[in-house]
Amino acid sequence: MNERRTRILFVDDESNVLSSIRRLLRSESSIWEIFTADSVDRGIECIQADEIDLVVSDFNMPEKDGLELLGWITKNYSLNTVPFIMLTGNAEHDLKRRAINAGAVDLLNKPIMKEDLLARLRNAINVRDYQKSLVDLNAELESRVEERTKELESSRNELLWRLAYATEARDDVTGTHIDSVARLTKQIALSYGLIREQVDCIHLASMLHDIGKIAIPDSILLKPGKLTDDERKHMETHCKSGWYILTRPTNIDGSSSGPNQLLECAAEVALSHHEYWDGHWISIRSQGR
Repeated sequence: MNERRTRILFVDDESNVLSSIRRLLRSESSIWEIFTADSVDRGIECIQADEIDLVVSDFNMPEKDGLELLGWITKNYSLNTVPFIMLTGNAEHDLKRRAINAGAVDLLNKPIMKEDLLARLRNAINVRDYQKSLVDLNAELESRVEERTKELESSRNELLWRLAYATEARDDVTGTHIDSVARLTKQIALSYGLIREQVDCIHLASMLHDIGKIAIPDSILLKPGKLTDDERKHMETHCKSGWYILTRPTNIDGSSSGPNQLLECAAEVALSHHEYWDGHWISIRSQGR
């Protein structure tokens, strides 16, 4: 299949100018497809119907001028997608400034010389192709970053679950407690009308609510009978231990790696998950739950 030719639209109300342009560009017919329009409105129709790659327009035309066409293009298309060259007279200095300020990528003086026309068109097309390749490359990079981010989030979530299960396995081999807490916490967060990001954060953080039990000796954590007062007080320290584990600096020099919303939320959950509504600690009985 042949590669699609670059489509260039020339807009000018003078038919002899358009005919002259077609003759000048006849040698480029293998790579460029030339379209012409004798008014701004017909130029707009052509752009909408034929996926034009470059527009070259005269300024002085009846009813609507070239700046109005440029304004329509900038409103409806990216100038990286449909670049615009303005045809001007040598004496129209103010118009040249206005055209550049409005977004024209280049100016072409009348009368049109073939070599000048070819050079300006090739330059505009090359810049367009380069900018388009940058857009495509950025889109590809964004897609890769998004895919990698999802992979990292998935790995992080799996590690959180496994860490939580490892903690829970010490005194609940079924792992049902952590599943229940995570599920109910998510439902409560949803009922409060929190946004999805907040709900997901709280849901994940809740899985680590008992991580402080790592610091509780088996003689207390796994004791089958009722805990003594001293043992119960020791059991209650798992909340502060969990907070310490989740807030302790991880860098070698003792500094923090910066804010981490998930860990901050998990630390707050670990510290406060045995509080009454007024902030007092709930007495922990039996296995400490």
